[in-house]
Amino acid sequence: MRFVAARYGRGHDYGIMIGYVVVPPVSGAVPRVGEAMDKRKEKTREQTCFTSNDILCSHPNTHISSHMQEGTNSCINLVHVFLDFCLAQGNSLSEN
Repeated sequence: MRFVAARYGRGHDYGIMIGYVVVPPVSGAVPRVGEAMDKRKEKTREQTCFTSNDILCSHPNTHISSHMQEGTNSCINLVHVFLDFCLAQGNSLSEN
C-alpha cells in the first residue's frame, strides 16, 4: 500500500516488490497473491491486473500490475518478483 499511498516511488513509473517464498511451492504462492490482489482492486487503485510479464525481468516468476498513486495523477507499474527460498526437500537449516 505504500506505493499506492505514494510514500514509495512518488511520481515514478516503476517500483518493485520482491517476494521471498519460503514454503513450497512457488507455483502456489503466485496465484494466491493474484487472488488477494483481485479482492483489493479498489483499495489498491488497480489500473491493470496482476499478470505474468517478462519484459523487464526474465525471471520465471515475474508479474506486473499498475496502480494510481494517491494525491497524484501518476500511475506506477509494480514489478512483482517471487524468489524461491524453499529448502530442498529433506534438507534442514542445521545440515551443512
